[in-house]
Amino acid sequence: MSRTVCALFALCIFVPAAPAPAADSVTIAQAIDEALQHNLSLLAERSTLTIADAQMIAAKLRPNPVFSFSADHLDWLGTGYNAENNGGPPEIAWRLDVPLERGGKREARMALASVVKSAADAQFADAVRALRQDVTLACIDTVNHALALRALERSQRDLRFARALFLSDRIPDGTPVPAGIDDVLSYLHYPQPHRVRISSTNPLERLNLEIRRRTRVIGIFPHAGACLRLIGMLLVERHEDWLTDDKAYLTFDDLSGEEPAAKVVTMAANQ
Repeated sequence: MSRTVCALFALCIFVPAAPAPAADSVTIAQAIDEALQHNLSLLAERSTLTIADAQMIAAKLRPNPVFSFSADHLDWLGTGYNAENNGGPPEIAWRLDVPLERGGKREARMALASVVKSAADAQFADAVRALRQDVTLACIDTVNHALALRALERSQRDLRFARALFLSDRIPDGTPVPAGIDDVLSYLHYPQPHRVRISSTNPLERLNLEIRRRTRVIGIFPHAGACLRLIGMLLVERHEDWLTDDKAYLTFDDLSGEEPAAKVVTMAANQ
């Protein structure tokens, strides 16, 4: 009996716990729909549309006739008319006012309400576009942040391995080599002056950020050609900066005779 109890106790200890349920993932489309339904600024823009619709309906209405009725000197108490109470016979009046609009006033009122309605529709559409863009960029930034954290962990692991590799003359037998270590250390095959430029993708990432900043200022391009012209102009400008003497991306003047430019190009082609 005691052996059975001990076996059950050991089984409860060493059986792994069930993994926690993964959090439900949210797609970009779901995030956009959620923002469109619960965004307070967008709700305010929808109220503007309602006001514009009411103004449009009021502008189409024609003025109605107005009937008015009045009564004075009514002898409700039965005192009658005499010189002391200064009363008089009952006075009852009624009238019917029929307003007449001059020609074109109703059409001008409807045209003004139509312009207000079109402006409200355009403002609401722009608010929806801006909200979709903000939510999409926020989702992309979140994904990029998660990918950057994973890449940072892999880079730190590869860096520790590379540091151990260069500090020791020989890798111990059985040491696992991280996948992609050749790609990480491929810049070491190039001349020393070029390693600072090609050891990371920071210049390219800075160029992508500059392109993104310029395009977000414009927002909406009329057609694809306008976007290509803007990005092409930025690339040509950066290319000219990299060709100058003080900002040259790669220079071959300080290389030794054993490492001419042709050898560097050949090494790059073989990677």
